[in-house]
Amino acid sequence: IRREFELGHLMPVPDIFKLLEEKDIYVFKRPFQNTQISALYRRQKNNCLIIINSARTLGHQIFSAAHELYHYYFNREMTARICKVDTPNSKDLDETMADLFASHFLMPDEGVIELAESRKNKKNKLDVTDVLFIQHFFNVSYKAMIRKLSELGYIEDINLYLNIPVQKLSEKLGYDIKIYQPTNDYYCSKNYLNLVIDVYELGLLSEKRANEYLGDVGLSFDNIAVEPIEGECFYE
Repeated sequence: IRREFELGHLMPVPDIFKLLEEKDIYVFKRPFQNTQISALYRRQKNNCLIIINSARTLGHQIFSAAHELYHYYFNREMTARICKVDTPNSKDLDETMADLFASHFLMPDEGVIELAESRKNKKNKLDVTDVLFIQHFFNVSYKAMIRKLSELGYIEDINLYLNIPVQKLSEKLGYDIKIYQPTNDYYCSKNYLNLVIDVYELGLLSEKRANEYLGDVGLSFDNIAVEPIEGECFYE
């Protein structure tokens, strides 16, 4: 799938949310009151919708989006799923596989090894600045990266890397610290917005009904420049 998107083995995923929309997936973001939920997945025939919890950190959101991409490709029969935060004891094979897919898709072994080999010390280990360099290169969460490096044998004791103020250190080293913070933003799928506008302009939706669909994502015709369509609407 990385080859399908022409990412190769080293290139980081530039924008996972845009990538999902390129697959005609309707992507939305909004903060959930329940912060234990990472994302919601919904599929009906060929239509797929994903809602990402923006109350989680940006790094977590990116991982969640890649997790949902697994469901899109490999759980074609799945119609709905609530994906929760860190459920390692779950016996749900689909969720386990989705997490593994997200890890390999965002942090391919070959690419991580290539960078780690170029930065390791004489004991074949990495210090925190090396971990931060690789983390920010692949634009993933710090925790996801240390887990990956541990799996590949570059980190022996993950706990030694967990009690470090990585956000402050990253800021001092000149990295963008947005990856560590919740965004709490609202994002409406461009595909969804275009679909509502197109159907309205074809005269298949009344302005009232179109506003209802736009209202579901916090928008209205007052927010967007659309000329009213004269003539009969087929569906109210």
